[in-house]
Amino acid sequence: MKLPLHPAPGQSLAELLFAAGVEFPCGGEGACGGCKVRMLEGDVPITEAMRKALSDGEIRDGWRLACGASSTGPVMVEIEQWSPQVLAGDAGHAAPMPVEPRGGLGAAIDLGTTTLVVQLVDLSTGEVLSVETALNPQARFGADVMTRLQYDLGHPGALSGLIREALGGILSRMSAGRPLVEVVLAGNTAMHHLFGALPVEPMTRAPFLSPALGGYRLSARELGWPGPAEFLPCLGGFVGSDLVCGIVASRLDQHSHPQALFDIGTNGEVVVGSAGGILCASTAAGPAFEGGRIYAGMRAGTGAIDSVHLRGTALDCHVIGGDPARGICGSGLVDAAACALSLGALLPNGRLTTPDKRFAL
Repeated sequence: MKLPLHPAPGQSLAELLFAAGVEFPCGGEGACGGCKVRMLEGDVPITEAMRKALSDGEIRDGWRLACGASSTGPVMVEIEQWSPQVLAGDAGHAAPMPVEPRGGLGAAIDLGTTTLVVQLVDLSTGEVLSVETALNPQARFGADVMTRLQYDLGHPGALSGLIREALGGILSRMSAGRPLVEVVLAGNTAMHHLFGALPVEPMTRAPFLSPALGGYRLSARELGWPGPAEFLPCLGGFVGSDLVCGIVASRLDQHSHPQALFDIGTNGEVVVGSAGGILCASTAAGPAFEGGRIYAGMRAGTGAIDSVHLRGTALDCHVIGGDPARGICGSGLVDAAACALSLGALLPNGRLTTPDKRFAL
């Protein structure tokens, strides 16, 4: 994908590239190389971080790190990184929400680490009137929750203001000047804290417990929104209110026999339980499934190797979209490791046996 960029005076290319869909997996620290873009026209100075993250050959070929890119004039870039598509049902196919009938409009927000989904709801019928999706603008400061929490420690409140402004803009467009009676938000515990500008320090160290897991309300005036908002309570350190909503929607707590619920997002959560009790746990699923911080790691988008199989002693790689491979996503990594084990190229302790310590696909 080629993209012309025209930075305004004082504006960094990083801002424009993020708006174009380029993500900064390590939060813009220049540590992972996952945000690299290729300069086709114009001049982008090479920084020390770029020299550490990119090879001499990549730099000669025009590759730069988007997170540290700057230019005083127009440039043309080639973006090889993924451009995630946010998937959400449209209003015409969305199931009505169970509501206690009352007049007016409301909104339900799924505040994800990576994506945002907002539904405008008729509170008299539960009908979903419209749906809008977007990328979470906080992703520019870290693809995973831990990187983002570390950023908040050094810049308290910055991520809170960013997400409130983004969601406020979406709500204003959807409501078209009409007031909202209520806005309900659900998200993982990190999103819960970052939206409410709550202290995140307890979540950055073991045992990752926070004293501020309860729900909270914010007025329309505090937020600058068309209506007041309530963020639903979380269950634990990294088990949030999005999982609470999943339990309620699936009625898992009402089953007589154990059931399992998986919420596989950037922050992944697993619940097993029944009417007799519920157990839950969480893990950083996104970095695993999306190849985060893996050289050539990427999301499961066009150009990603998503499966690898052995045909005798040869490797058969499937690439999403049928185009030449640009990288590998999490499922491809798991397959590749299994194939490498079978071929003896990978030891059970994780060490490669090949002379150059690489396993070529």
